[in-house]
Order: sequence, then structure tokens, then C-alpha cells
Amino acid sequence: MHDDLADARLAPAEHVVDAAYTTPARIERARRVHGITLLGPVVPDHSHQACPDCPQCTTSATRPRALALLPTRELHEIQTRNRLDQQTKDWQQRYAIRAGIEATISQNVRTCGLRRTRYRGPARTHVQHVLTALACNLTRIADWITGPTTTRRRHWPY
Repeated sequence: MHDDLADARLAPAEHVVDAAYTTPARIERARRVHGITLLGPVVPDHSHQACPDCPQCTTSATRPRALALLPTRELHEIQTRNRLDQQTKDWQQRYAIRAGIEATISQNVRTCGLRRTRYRGPARTHVQHVLTALACNLTRIADWITGPTTTRRRHWPY
């Protein structure tokens, strides 16, 4: 992904991503190769806590318990540093933009059918994408003009 962005000269200095992209190896490669800071949540470290399901998973014949070790000390330090950074207010404010992005995508999927295309071929699909983006923007402008809607809560007798 970052290779394509760098080829198009669109590589950001900081890239806000979800948890699927924040492995220590990807964080290190993005910084080393492209100079990009990956900002995303790291899976919390539960190794110091006793797992309540430990007796069920350690005796499994088909999927025994596995221990994942990072290949280098540098990757381990990256992961540890990212876990500590996640606890700071600065990191949480920088990552808050991701919630806005997710809300926009969710709204567009629900209201404009963002994930489906009616056509085959790149030209027609591109036209649909442009029109869908226009419809989504018009929907958001209309919501902004009319203001927030407040619905009355129903009171049930029980």
C-alpha cells in the first residue's frame, strides 16, 4: 500500500490505520522505507494475565496453544513503545480522526450502497463511484443544513 502511495507521490507523513496494519514489522518497514509513521492500535499484551480459558485451549489436539515471538529485539521494542504510546492523550487525539473516517464510511455504506457496483468495467464503475460520492456529499450537506434531529423517546407503561 505504501509502495503505491510513494510511487504516486501521495505518501503521508503519518498514516492512521486500524489494528490489522499495526504489526511491528509493518510499522518498522513503513518508517524505514518510506518515512511514514503508522498510527494505529496495537493488540494489548495479555501475556502477564492468566487466561480464563487456558485449560480448554492447552489440551486441544487440533489447535494447541502457540507462543508468538518477534524475530528481532528492534521489533519487540517498537511494539512495546506503541503499547505505551496508546495510553497517552496525544496518541488518542491523533487517532480520533479514525473514528470520523469510520463513521463516514459507515454512513455511506448504509445510505448510498458504497460497497456494491451495478456495472462492469472501469469506466462505468468510475462514473458510479463519482455519482455515489456526490450523493453522499449532498446527503451530508442536507444533514448539516437541517441540523441534528431529535426524536422523542417513547414511554412504555411497563
